Amino acid sequence: MSGEFYLHFEDVLPKTGWGLYYKFMIGMACASCFANASAFLCIPIAIPLSSCETEITPNILYAVFISFTIGRSFGGIVDCFCDIFGRKRLLTQSLVVNFVTTFMAAFAYNSYMIIFAVFFLGSSLEHQRTVVKIHLAEILPTKKRGRYLALCDLFWMLGFLQASVVAYYFASPSYVEHRVIDMRVTTWRMMFAISGGINLILACATALLEESPRFFLHAKKDYLAVLTLKQFYAINKSSYGNSFDIKEDDIMNTVLDYGLLYQSDNTGCLRITFDIMSMVGKGMKLLFSRPFLTVTLPLIALQTSLSILNIVSMNILMAKLVTSENLSSGLDVVYLHPYENNTMCPRIGENKLFYNFLMISTNVIIGEISAIWILDRVGRKIPLYIECLLMPKGFLSM
Repeated sequence: MSGEFYLHFEDVLPKTGWGLYYKFMIGMACASCFANASAFLCIPIAIPLSSCETEITPNILYAVFISFTIGRSFGGIVDCFCDIFGRKRLLTQSLVVNFVTTFMAAFAYNSYMIIFAVFFLGSSLEHQRTVVKIHLAEILPTKKRGRYLALCDLFWMLGFLQASVVAYYFASPSYVEHRVIDMRVTTWRMMFAISGGINLILACATALLEESPRFFLHAKKDYLAVLTLKQFYAINKSSYGNSFDIKEDDIMNTVLDYGLLYQSDNTGCLRITFDIMSMVGKGMKLLFSRPFLTVTLPLIALQTSLSILNIVSMNILMAKLVTSENLSSGLDVVYLHPYENNTMCPRIGENKLFYNFLMISTNVIIGEISAIWILDRVGRKIPLYIECLLMPKGFLSM
C-alpha cells in the first residue's frame, strides 16, 4: 500500500500526469462536438432545402421541428442513465444512433420518415453533447477543466460554421454530368450523409477510450478504477503501470453515490425499468434538496432562457432582419430560408440570407476564445454574471 489516504478524487488525478491520453481524449471530445453541430444544423438548414424536391406544407415543417424538440427532451432523460451503464458505452451508442438517423433522413422518401428520424436524432444529439462533457470533466484535472470544456464549445461552433458554409455555397441544387446524364446533387441529402459519416468514424474511434474512473468508484468497482488510473499513468508518462503507487484502499469512498447506486438483479424488464425510474426520481429529489437547491434553481432558469433564445434561432432571426425579410410566422425563427408558396428552395444567385447567417455566426468564435482564456484564470462566477447582464441588453437593442 502507498500508505496515503485521499479524501477527494481531485487529489488523485494529478498523479497520473499530463500526457498523450488526456490530449487524445480532448481531441475526441472536440471532434465529437464538431460532428454534433454539423448534424444539429441539418434541421434548420437541410430540411428547408428539401423543399427543392417536393412541396412541404407548414404543418409538416412544424411537425419536424416539434419531433426534433421532443426528441431532445427525451435525450435529456437518457443522460440519467450515464450513472448506470457508463459514459463510454452511451457515448458510442449515441454516435451510432446519429449515424443511423442521419442516413435515414438522407435517403427518406417522404416527410413522415424524416419526422421519425429527427426524433431519434434530436435525442441522440442532446445526449451525446452532454455525455461528452461529463466524461471529459470527470477525467481532466481541476486546473485544466474549464479551458478544455470551453474548447469543446469552440469546436461545436466550428461545426456550426462548417454547416453554414455548406449552406452558403451549395444552397441551390446543382447538376453534374454522369455518363451523359444530368444528375441532381441535392445539398440537404449531402449534409445529412456527411454528418452521419463523421459520427460513424467517431463511434469506431471511441473504442480507444477508457471508461471514467469516477464511474467505477460510483459503482463500487474500486479495482477497475485503479486499473484505469494505471492505464492513464502508463500512457501519459510512457512508463509501467505497476509503478503507479495508488491502491484500492487509498481511493475508497472518494466518490459518493448519494444512495443512487443501481444494482440490477435481473428480475425482469418491467422491474428493471421501475428500478431505473425510481433512481431517476431519487436523483431529481436530491437536486431539489437543501444542499443543492441554491445551485439547481439558478441553473434551471439560466438553461431555460438559453434554450428558448438559443444561438441557432437568434442567428437565423438576425440574419433575416438584416436581409430585410418579412417575418410572419414561427417558421421564420426556426428555419433559415423564408417560407413562401409551400417552398423554401432558394433560387440560384439569391444566397444573401445564407451569407448573412454565416457572417453573424462567426461572432460567437470571439466569445468562445475569450472563455478558453478566462475560465481557469478568474473562475466561473464572474464571467457568468457578466454574461447574464449583457444578454438582456443585447436583446433589447434588437
